[in-house]
Amino acid sequence: MREKVLTFGEGKGLVGVLALPEAKSSQPDRRPPGIVLLNSGILHRTGASRIHVRLARRLADAGYPSLRMDFSGIGDSLPRRDDLRFEESAPLEVIEAMNRMEALAGCETFVLFGLCSGADVAIQCAPRDRRVVGIVHLDAIAYRTAQWYLRHYCSRALRLGPWLRFVRRSARSLLTRARRGEREEPDPEIQQTPTYVREFPPRAEFEQTLVELASRGVQQLFIYTGGMQSRLNHRGQFERSFRRVDFRGTLSVEHWPEADHIFRGRAYQDRLIETVFGWLDDRFPLLDHADRPAALQAGRATA
Repeated sequence: MREKVLTFGEGKGLVGVLALPEAKSSQPDRRPPGIVLLNSGILHRTGASRIHVRLARRLADAGYPSLRMDFSGIGDSLPRRDDLRFEESAPLEVIEAMNRMEALAGCETFVLFGLCSGADVAIQCAPRDRRVVGIVHLDAIAYRTAQWYLRHYCSRALRLGPWLRFVRRSARSLLTRARRGEREEPDPEIQQTPTYVREFPPRAEFEQTLVELASRGVQQLFIYTGGMQSRLNHRGQFERSFRRVDFRGTLSVEHWPEADHIFRGRAYQDRLIETVFGWLDDRFPLLDHADRPAALQAGRATA
């Protein structure tokens, strides 16, 4: 496994680390896709709990080149000099990363890997570039269904704690208003403090994107954790949200309610890496002969 720091993009302002497999005498039967690991929020390219570093090195050992990148203004990448919003600039920067990987590693197709906002960028980029053949989404876009509301409120109704907290909050609010004789006005300085709000596109718009990607045969793996319980709280919810979409065998969805949003803990990271490897081996195998499982296992053993 070889690693190399890259600069790319306009003015060489973007920074990433390219991980390449060692040259071997026996070449794979197929050219592997390049894996692009995207920032989540303001996290550095190492990823949440350094998951990008572990995954990139395992990928290279198994034969898949990868690039863990920093979007502009994050980590070591320079801020942009234009006035593009992040939603506009990030997909363009992913395309620049793919161009650089194509030039250096010979990659012709790509799989995008993103957690949270990184998954949002991946789904924005994929329709723009036909080289994207796969996406791994971690805690990606999700829409509530009737079953979500039923499970959410039924579980809360059966617990005493939420009701007691509701009563206490209501009593404190009424007491405060009675003492002051008026509704408390918010502090303007607090209101001016910027906060990150993750906004999902309208469901119909996202559904159309899924239809387009399925028609192209783009393989998609969605993994939802307990960190997304406020949007997705049971297995099968994603599929029910998009019953009208014919995924043509391209969709895989997993629900891990016991894992947290950033996959803290070695066990959950190991599970994530093994799941991603299994999915890649199924959808983008490097070898067609009997040595394929052994080659993949050899990559896993070096973690």
